[in-house]
Amino acid sequence: MILTILTLLILIGLLSYYIIFSRIKISSFKNSETQFNKAISVVICAKNEAENIEKNAIFWLTQEYTDYEVILVNDQSTDNSAQVLKVLQEAYNNLKVINIPHKTKKNLKGKRHALWEGIKAAKNEYLLFTDADTVPHSRLWIKEMTKAFKDKNIEIILGFSPYLTEHKFVNRLIQFDTFVTALQYFGFAEIGLAYMSVGRNVAYKKSIFSEKIFLKSNKSISGDDDLVFQLLAKKKNVAYQLNKQSFAYSKPEKNLKNWIKQKSRHTSAGKFYPIKIKILLGVFIILNIFFTGLFFFNLINNFILFLVMILFKILVFNTLLQKNRLSESKNIVNNSILLFIELVYWIFYIIFVLKPPNRVINDPKSKKN
Repeated sequence: MILTILTLLILIGLLSYYIIFSRIKISSFKNSETQFNKAISVVICAKNEAENIEKNAIFWLTQEYTDYEVILVNDQSTDNSAQVLKVLQEAYNNLKVINIPHKTKKNLKGKRHALWEGIKAAKNEYLLFTDADTVPHSRLWIKEMTKAFKDKNIEIILGFSPYLTEHKFVNRLIQFDTFVTALQYFGFAEIGLAYMSVGRNVAYKKSIFSEKIFLKSNKSISGDDDLVFQLLAKKKNVAYQLNKQSFAYSKPEKNLKNWIKQKSRHTSAGKFYPIKIKILLGVFIILNIFFTGLFFFNLINNFILFLVMILFKILVFNTLLQKNRLSESKNIVNNSILLFIELVYWIFYIIFVLKPPNRVINDPKSKKN
């Protein structure tokens, strides 16, 4: 009896989160057909990314948008990024390069120093951020990502940045992780509790930034896309855009070891989150961990409850996928091994992500901020 009650409480708890996530729309901006036509500055920070810059620059610099500049901050690179950028500047007059010399002393951790330099160099009030290893879905990326600025109350626009698909099991875990993370930050943004962005695809008004904001968020190496965001986001100044034309794709990690490092680095700033967000995210994680444990326990001890849990996940989760607009993730998670992927993911989460990450975060070999 106790086992049945516990299982039902877990399912009801998860259902409450799924209802929130199912409210995600293609855009939180009501007048989504309206165009925004003011000048944009695209800001990209890069460290030792010469290969990606050379390969991806054409996608940033040939957007179908009337008035925009691309600011590329070369953050203390030791490869041939400077030479690559010099050639690109000769070919594209809308490219502005900021070179931060190697071994420059910085009072801002991680990527914050480069971001602040790029923001200060921007000549326009409206900024769109991405990374050197990230490619827009189309030449309409700027046009779609900035639509919500038509509403004068909007100062931040969240975008989606899925990882490129590969036929490897680790890639399925990465895709599922990206999907679950997106469900949370878009879902909570929809109910007025926006708590993070993905720095690979997000837009801001320049005027809401200040060095003080970066200094106040200067608590960990990571956090430029959530701790900074939390200081700037308000209940009614955040919008999101999930039109596929607004997506920006990034290259995934190739193996489990590197993904563990990346995931640990990304989650390291979580301890600095506001208590309300910690509780919301923590309860969701705990519910999923308990679900995973009870799933295997019921498999052995109560086959009826085991079947109930399977049906709940298949029916409810698939219904969720049909309702929300993170359509790019459907081809990854809406398949016959969805439940298996999810169970492996949460077991993996318990073992690696909840483990003290100091060894991973402070990896001296890491090239990226």
